[in-house]
Amino acid sequence: MKWKGVALAGRDELKKWMSHSDWNFAHKYLLLSAEIEFYLNKNAEEASKLYDRAIESAKKHSFQSELALAYERTAMLYESNLNQAKALEYYRLAHQAYVDWGGDTKARQLYEKTGV
Repeated sequence: MKWKGVALAGRDELKKWMSHSDWNFAHKYLLLSAEIEFYLNKNAEEASKLYDRAIESAKKHSFQSELALAYERTAMLYESNLNQAKALEYYRLAHQAYVDWGGDTKARQLYEKTGV
């Protein structure tokens, strides 16, 4: 699969960059790792842990746009696993993070999709 190679190479690059500037790249590395686990390796449990770590890292270092994205991607994981209550919780958090970041169009789009 072509995209698996691209994703794995990207994760390897982020890991290198993370060794020089952990605060700037850890959340990106963790988010891509979560995507790989969920979409390519079909491991929702590990992906959930990685998404949570990406969220914590983005929060800690004030990366608001990536925080919003991590919340949204986590919501999609729960939505696909038929845990609608948890999905809505994360969609709410994503919506608020997009608003806080100033991404009004994205926040509106998310609201239209989810109603939260």
